[in-house]
Amino acid sequence: MNKKVFLLLGIFIPLAVAIPTMRIDVFVFHTETCGACAGIDDFLEEASERYPTMVVHKFDVSKDETLELYDLFKDVYNIDMKEYPVPLVFIGHDYFIGYSATNLRLMEMKLDVCMKEGCTIALPPANDMIVIIDSTPTPKLPVSKFLIPFLVIAGVFCCLTPFNAEVVPQLKSWKSALFFCAYFVTSLLLCFALMNVVFLAETVFFLRTPLVVLAVVLGALSLVSVKFKFLKVPGSFKNAMDQLLEDQSEFSISSLGIGACLISLMYTGGIYFLVVYRMLYLTLMERLLNFVLFNVVLLIVFTIFIVIKPEQKIFYILVGAGSVALGIFYYFVW
Repeated sequence: MNKKVFLLLGIFIPLAVAIPTMRIDVFVFHTETCGACAGIDDFLEEASERYPTMVVHKFDVSKDETLELYDLFKDVYNIDMKEYPVPLVFIGHDYFIGYSATNLRLMEMKLDVCMKEGCTIALPPANDMIVIIDSTPTPKLPVSKFLIPFLVIAGVFCCLTPFNAEVVPQLKSWKSALFFCAYFVTSLLLCFALMNVVFLAETVFFLRTPLVVLAVVLGALSLVSVKFKFLKVPGSFKNAMDQLLEDQSEFSISSLGIGACLISLMYTGGIYFLVVYRMLYLTLMERLLNFVLFNVVLLIVFTIFIVIKPEQKIFYILVGAGSVALGIFYYFVW
């Protein structure tokens, strides 16, 4: 073998070793008007520099043929949902719905292992089947362990509103149970109602930062309201609640529980949205269990008001500080 052959081998062998050969297929379902989808695009564009074997396949769900392909992916990946949320990203045998800090980190972890072992998704020309080759594990973040403590703390602070602190101590005997039941049911239904609002909005905007800002702003207003009363129950609404409290009938106390829950949003709306947003892409049963936990904690804290009757200004501080703290925690952890 002459010197020229040795020279060529010396050049191309190191290059062959250095260039990764494991292909990574990334399938993305999106729309052109989806703000969260633009965030995914930016993430994948930046990731392409670190994962040169990554091939991105994009499909716009506003086209009928894409919806058929979307349904095929849902069947193959056993995704139980009737809607077509975007962005939806498939890498190997795993999928990621929505644009959040958690999903970005999970996708990055998935791409890391795929870079070593390969993750391919193949479609035949007819787009009637999907071939997946992926032996890598599903990525998991240890940060998920913060979910239960987050829900517990959120439930505590959602209860500590000035209006609740004023009303609950005035409830009499067993009728307080009617108030608690009405509050619990209303709060639980409210969680699912807000879930629908967030779900629709997330298809257009990336909501994580706006919802964090909402929690922090409402918390700050609550803190300032200790002196300036920016957050104050409207007079007409307050009078109606006072009449229900004075009546003390079963219907009045139940109605009072519903009204108190709705009034609480003035102080805790940001916390509610953060809780709902965290549950956005869980299964229906997982949402239900987590929402129940959140609201059970809320009711348990209510019992404190029956025994302890501190000044209202303390509750402005507690709910305000809690909303700000949870917003900051959510931003940096999730």
